[in-house]
Amino acid sequence: ILVFKDGSMIVHDSKYKKNFLFGPGGKYVKSFGKRGEGPGEIKYQSYIFAVGDTMIAPDGNRYHYFSKTGDYFKSVKTDPGPPPALFLNINQIIRVTHSAFDTKDGKGSIHVIDLNTKQKKALADFKVFAGGAGKSAKGEVFEVMIPGLSPVMTTGVHKDRLFYGMNNQYNITVMNKKGKPVFSFSLDRKRESVTKAQKLALFKGSR
Repeated sequence: ILVFKDGSMIVHDSKYKKNFLFGPGGKYVKSFGKRGEGPGEIKYQSYIFAVGDTMIAPDGNRYHYFSKTGDYFKSVKTDPGPPPALFLNINQIIRVTHSAFDTKDGKGSIHVIDLNTKQKKALADFKVFAGGAGKSAKGEVFEVMIPGLSPVMTTGVHKDRLFYGMNNQYNITVMNKKGKPVFSFSLDRKRESVTKAQKLALFKGSR
């Protein structure tokens, strides 16, 4: 769900495979970005971002741009990779390595990528979570990342500063718009382990 300052809302519905636009009072306005490969259609949508009054839907190595009223106006291609962690503006994204599946040496990175010029700049390196691997009875290997549980790098931006840190640690680093770390801070808190019983309870009843 995306909510704009005037109270209008965008809701992505994975069942109906499209996005729904509601006005500030909750009145349905229109749908847009249905599943497909034509202009204004999205093949694989998991996220939708708002940058000002522009909505951007990542779709593999393509990003589709829509106005605040759900009107399609362009698509941009980029290198294959993880979905953006956030948009700095309509042309620049922050992309973060998620897990050991995305790297050979266990080292992750935070990059800023310009979707127009295709320029890519590394901002920081870090050690990624080595787990998250599953294997089926047929020998297929797949990635298992549980939101809020798997250790991943998380990022945020405020004005001209980028904040980042692993979600299983109590340390946050602040970087300026030139990519230089300004300072870091942490919480003085004792780490607590998670028991096997707690993990089993979390997945009880799931596949």
